[in-house]
Amino acid sequence: MSTFIQTLQVADKSATSQVFQVLNRAIITLQLPPGEKVSEAEIAKEFGISRQPVRDAFYRLASLGLLNIRPQRGTTISFISEQKLLNARFARTALEVECLRTLIENPHNIDHQRLEFLLKEQSKAIKKGDSIEFHELDNQFHKALVQMSGHEQIWQLITDQKAHIDRVCYL
Repeated sequence: MSTFIQTLQVADKSATSQVFQVLNRAIITLQLPPGEKVSEAEIAKEFGISRQPVRDAFYRLASLGLLNIRPQRGTTISFISEQKLLNARFARTALEVECLRTLIENPHNIDHQRLEFLLKEQSKAIKKGDSIEFHELDNQFHKALVQMSGHEQIWQLITDQKAHIDRVCYL
């Protein structure tokens, strides 16, 4: 289990947030593959925390469709669902299109240098054959557009929705 646990010693993050972040990333990057069992007790032990923050993180991951919590039968990483992918694509498209519409109406908010830098870095990642770096840079590009639109709070909604899409990208 400890192969995916990264130290996230961030003072302003709760234990639940830290566990959620680590597990979410491990699920999306397929370090925790679909169908694998996960244990509240083992994860709590790895983090050196009580089970309650782990339980809270599990419920948040389950609400995003990334975990299947089955009392008395165990908790497993959910399988990738075509319907969840279609729903995620629809939601992400709707949110990002509206952010772009707002940005187009306020072109003075566009940071051309930032966008050009991210696109150039993506090109470098492609030339290196580094799909993980490309994926991270692509996320930064989309997040930058959302921020420039003035709707930064929407990025978390997009992030939650695109988790299912990201899992397929890591395949």
